[in-house]
Amino acid sequence: MTTRPDPANLAVTIGEFSVDVVGRHNLRGLEVFVDSDENTGSVTVALAHNTDRAQKSALADFADVERAFFDDAILSFSFVRDIDHAPPAVAPNVRHFSYA
Repeated sequence: MTTRPDPANLAVTIGEFSVDVVGRHNLRGLEVFVDSDENTGSVTVALAHNTDRAQKSALADFADVERAFFDDAILSFSFVRDIDHAPPAVAPNVRHFSYA
């Protein structure tokens, strides 16, 4: 049996694991939002080289992230050119992680 991460730390745990799995050298930025009430999470990714091949490779890596947190949150992944680093306005039940 696995233990679930504390909801307050889930976004950080998913974010740090994602950065490790994909590799810092492959990322311009990464942002994670987790809604602990809905058990959902969104991972927004800015790749260092945003090519079709790089996105496919990252998605293969993110499959490991999705499996690791399968019991904690249903994750979705999207690719962007840049991460907007303005402070997000989030609901109290939403946790946030940002890597740049």
